[in-house]
This record gives sequence, C-alpha cells and structure tokens, in this order.
Amino acid sequence: MNRFDEAAKTWDTKPSSLAMAKACVENINKIIKLKDDSKILDYGCGTGLVAFSLSNETNEVIGMDNSSGMVEQFNKKAKELDFLNIKAISSAGTQSKSVEKNITIAPLENEKNPFVYINSLNISSQTNKGEI
Repeated sequence: MNRFDEAAKTWDTKPSSLAMAKACVENINKIIKLKDDSKILDYGCGTGLVAFSLSNETNEVIGMDNSSGMVEQFNKKAKELDFLNIKAISSAGTQSKSVEKNITIAPLENEKNPFVYINSLNISSQTNKGEI
C-alpha cells in the first residue's frame, strides 16, 4: 500500500486536486484537438479527474496508476456514472500496445506547480494539424 491508496478516498474533494485537473485539461485542449474516436492512455490517472474530462461518447480512455486505491476509485466512478468507454488498470507490470496516443499527467511532487507532459506517439502536428 502506498500513500495514495488511502488518499484516493477523498482525492476528488480536495480543491488542489480539482484545480490541478482543471489546469491540465485546459492545457491539453490548448495544445491538441482530440479526435472523437481517440484511444487515450492517461498514465498516472489517479481517480480520473483528467481522464473523465477528456472522455466523450465515442473515444476510449484507459487510465493507469500505480496506486490500487486510485484505480479502485476511478473504476467506481466510471460504474456510478455509467461510462462504458473508460476504465483504469494497475500500471504494475503493464504495457499497452493498443493505445494510439499517450497523454501523461505528471505532478511534480516536490514542486509547487504541476506540469503537463504530452507525448503524442507517431504524430506530426504538420501532417495531422495538431489533432490526436
């Protein structure tokens, strides 16, 4: 058990968590335009605050996290909201080959401000006009 397993239970109620997720989604949307049928991997997904904001009715979102508590809360939320195209899995020993694009939200745990690292695999903004 890591420190995030217990924190997961109240993660979505923390103003700092909500603010960080909102800023991440805003930055992602400024930088790229997700296609409606995107397959998205959110590595370090936590409870899914960012992943759920990126989800639509036609894309597929997979969240991965090292914390079993975060994964549990993410999937509980997906079930409660009846989201069929979004799920979380443990990142321990997992490698996904079916995901086309990888959006990683990585908080700097020892810094005051989080950052968004966007790694768009096999994409050129010139040929795809910034769409993923």
